[in-house]
Amino acid sequence: MHDFHRFFQTLPTFANPVHLSFRFINSQITMNLLKEMIKILPLLTNLRYFFIELGNIKLTESDMLLLAKGLLDCKQIEHLTFKYLDNVMVSIIDILKFIMVMAKYSSFPKLDLFFRKLFHQEWQDLETRKKLDDLENINYSLTKQSIHLWKM
Repeated sequence: MHDFHRFFQTLPTFANPVHLSFRFINSQITMNLLKEMIKILPLLTNLRYFFIELGNIKLTESDMLLLAKGLLDCKQIEHLTFKYLDNVMVSIIDILKFIMVMAKYSSFPKLDLFFRKLFHQEWQDLETRKKLDDLENINYSLTKQSIHLWKM
């Protein structure tokens, strides 16, 4: 974990990539590490394509909103892909807040959000579907255990 902290802290001094991808699957990732990553992303002025996948990492509502705010500060990114794959029950309210913030306030020309391991009955709620339908320029697909939103 200490190596990740050092990597994020020194990344802007030795690299300014156009494409950057991170996958954290079954990791002992901390919110502090994600905060560090989000803090350096705006410093990467060449960054146009950013992909992040979080798997089996429990995020709280405040964690997700902090991530959303940090990603929104990255005005240089043209295509953001965010995947959240989880085996624990994720609050639909927390996911919807993240989706609403990203869909309404992001300036990314291309946005791709994917959440897996949800419960189908949550999508059957008319209120949830109405919120998704009301998002401008956003397409979505609901399956038994996932939601995929995109803006192209």
